[in-house]
Amino acid sequence: MIKYTPKFGYCYALFYGPLYPIGTSFIGFRDLDDKASNFRLAANGIVIELDHNFIVSKKIKLVGSPFKIYKNTAFIKDMFNSELEVSRYEGAKIKTVSGIRG
Repeated sequence: MIKYTPKFGYCYALFYGPLYPIGTSFIGFRDLDDKASNFRLAANGIVIELDHNFIVSKKIKLVGSPFKIYKNTAFIKDMFNSELEVSRYEGAKIKTVSGIRG
């Protein structure tokens, strides 16, 4: 998450753990090796919300090749392997790094 956080900025993270009251501070540690006593500070922050129905989504990178390009709109082929994958993305906005959308 650090690479997506602006310098001196904040980011929201979702984690599954014990319930604590809103406003409680927390620190997350990560073990680097089971045999060594080293650890690394992975997260710190404040609990701002408790919600057991929160849906976690992830940005994915799809690979395909442009079939037709009209100004800033493109038709991409070979991006999906089945019609089930296509049905999940019907009506979704897909955008490349360069700004082409399709």
